[in-house]
Amino acid sequence: MTSDFSKLGLKDDIVKAIDEMGWTEPTPIQIEAVPVGIGGRDILAQAQTGTGKTGTYGSIILDRIEATKGGWPQALILTPTRELALQVSEELERLSKYTGHRIIPIYGGVSMVRQTQDMDRGVDVIVATPGRLCDHLKSDERLLEDISIVILDESDRMLDMGFRKDLEFILGRIPEEGRQTMLFSATMSKDIRKLALDCLNDPKEICVSKDEVVLDLIDQQYMMVDKEDKVDTLRYILAKDPKKTMVFCFTKYRVDKVVRKLKMSFKLAGIHGEYSQNRREETLRKFKEGAIEVLVASDIAARGLDIDDVERVINFDMPPEAETYVHRIGRTGRAGKRGTALSFVMREDRKLMKEIENLTLIPMEEIPAPTKGEMDKVFSNITELPRPVMAKKNSRKNDVPVKEKVFVVAEINIGKEDGITKSSLAQMIKDHTTVPKKSIGDIYISDRTSTLQIEKRYLSKTEDGLSKCDVNGKSIKLWKISEIEGLELKHTLEDEPSPKGDGHDKVRKDDRGTHGGHRSGRREDTRGDRMEHSRRSIRDDGDRKRDHRRSYNDDSQRRERPRYGDRRDGPRRQSDRSYGERRRNDDGNRDSRRSYGSQRNDSRGSRDGRSRDSNPRDRFQRPRRSGRY
Repeated sequence: MTSDFSKLGLKDDIVKAIDEMGWTEPTPIQIEAVPVGIGGRDILAQAQTGTGKTGTYGSIILDRIEATKGGWPQALILTPTRELALQVSEELERLSKYTGHRIIPIYGGVSMVRQTQDMDRGVDVIVATPGRLCDHLKSDERLLEDISIVILDESDRMLDMGFRKDLEFILGRIPEEGRQTMLFSATMSKDIRKLALDCLNDPKEICVSKDEVVLDLIDQQYMMVDKEDKVDTLRYILAKDPKKTMVFCFTKYRVDKVVRKLKMSFKLAGIHGEYSQNRREETLRKFKEGAIEVLVASDIAARGLDIDDVERVINFDMPPEAETYVHRIGRTGRAGKRGTALSFVMREDRKLMKEIENLTLIPMEEIPAPTKGEMDKVFSNITELPRPVMAKKNSRKNDVPVKEKVFVVAEINIGKEDGITKSSLAQMIKDHTTVPKKSIGDIYISDRTSTLQIEKRYLSKTEDGLSKCDVNGKSIKLWKISEIEGLELKHTLEDEPSPKGDGHDKVRKDDRGTHGGHRSGRREDTRGDRMEHSRRSIRDDGDRKRDHRRSYNDDSQRRERPRYGDRRDGPRRQSDRSYGERRRNDDGNRDSRRSYGSQRNDSRGSRDGRSRDSNPRDRFQRPRRSGRY
């Protein structure tokens, strides 16, 4: 076992760590790439998920650079997602157990200050996402001056996510002389070839052949399912045959939909790019530990995830290309264990099925979809998981649907590269269509395309209107991706929870309102009532301050300070007197105010030697009006 890896030319400390990690023999990509990489040559490798490419470039890096204490980074690994960055850094930590290299992951969602402090203490290898690394380079342009090895992992996915300009910016900050660059990709598209031409120097091309991509330990099956029956079919499969399962959806909206419909029946959670970093890490931790049995994921969020004990992969939506299918099902059938890959196939997916069979060289087995009777029999045995304690308190008992809107997710063939922004796209739709503003939802702008939510009934109008436009001579095309079902606006007559869900959501049944202090039921807080209440508060506050000053001047006539309350309760207040009565009272107390001011000035002295009495403006003060706001 040890001798097989030692034949690749790796150092003894690395081979010892590999031995403890339980790796039995090198994979095909490791056999071909490790000797070439140790020799310092650039590499262009096409390898699928699960082929051991992380161990390939990780062992090359640790073999070629020396561990330093308090030094600058010598190697850089770029990954498309935060999860993959964490996974790669963890594997390199295990490989460097006896070499002493320091590895630091750099990704978004955490403090940049803390990451900078970690790097200041010394680092040998940085594993980073392009966006966050660009942020660090803007504040420290010399960060990558000592980099000698660069790894571009999942390069095709980084280009799909729009990181091309970020990659050019990063590579432009690394000296080209003496730099070794290795590019790993699942596909070899024209964009990948162009990127390789720009950043690689006479690379060694390595491709894991189709024969080596064959996943012999995976039973591949498919089921003909209509779109509207997918959720019920998934519920049936999870209930009848519970296993540790990963479910793949094409969009993040579909991920949320599946989770929303099934979360009360199964230990299930979702993960996609819009979730916070802490939430994604917590979800993955629970899935690895078994607290979550079903993980619903989008392709981008699940890219590069390494979870060994996944028993089944379900393609809720078929991927756009055959290579992505291989990436998905590669999550199961690992560590010598058999796995199952089940795909929900619609009529329009038949062409893709043939491409998949040609790529994997394994025919897929068709299994019959469950009938309604079979579903009902299984569903009758499903019991909902216990709801949280607050769920009952915040439940809506008398929801009355007011209006239901069905939105669709559409994609447009223009993006940032065409100078499009969210506001400009919204304005374009407004100018060339009759779609109301409230019927347009979220808009997401990527480099080459844009995605927007729009009410289903206005989809054709939007498509017709935009087809007559062009951006920089480029005709605009719009197509539907998916549908967001069950988007319903509701109005609650009673027991409507507060926005914060803090428990103050029930209407009080006694003679006070939700916050107390009102005489008859729940106070109707209209705009006029709020303005009148504000005017009364300001007026009463001014009266209280003036009464307090007068009582302070004359101890013999000290009065109790007024309290908040109803004007009709208690003693008569200053604001309830007539204007003439208030004026006479003000004239009578003017001397006491003036004498108090003069005493105060005399006790501490004045700047010009005169007391405040000598100021004519003090002697002829006008009474303050407090009758109106």
